[in-house]
Amino acid sequence: MSDRSNASRVSDSRPSQVEAGHGDRLVMIRNASVTFLLIAIGNKIVASASTVYRRRFRIGIMEWRVMALLAAEPGITAQDISWSSGVTPGSVSRAIQGLKRRGLLESKSDDADNRRSFLRLTRNGMELHNRVIIASLRREQLLLTGFSQAEHGKLLKFLQRLSVNVALVDAYDPDGGL
Repeated sequence: MSDRSNASRVSDSRPSQVEAGHGDRLVMIRNASVTFLLIAIGNKIVASASTVYRRRFRIGIMEWRVMALLAAEPGITAQDISWSSGVTPGSVSRAIQGLKRRGLLESKSDDADNRRSFLRLTRNGMELHNRVIIASLRREQLLLTGFSQAEHGKLLKFLQRLSVNVALVDAYDPDGGL
């Protein structure tokens, strides 16, 4: 490739996932946008899981996220759950209150800061978690149909890298760059 074509590529600020539409309109190429595809796939999975989990287990997707995180890390706080899952504190709080009302979760106030509580699943909460996780992992297996073990491993590594890069996206300011 010539230096001239390299220079024109660098100076073109339009992302490769955008093409010219009619007139001066730019159009996103949806199947070339990682962000669009991740969000669309995630939304579809969440909607489906929410329907299945509500019907079968009488919990919503947010309650499931809270339960899954508490099973993995008993004693974490609502703030930890919000940060780990990328969900607003209000959504986490509502899920926690619902799980408490059903006797699936218990909390213990932090002696050093009574605004904070350490959360744990109750015995009934863990029993429900153990039933839901089987369905959750089966759904993941179905999602990965056609992927080899090597592809699955690569996909996980790519997703973990994307997760780290979220901080760069959060810091981006269209008016001032990074």
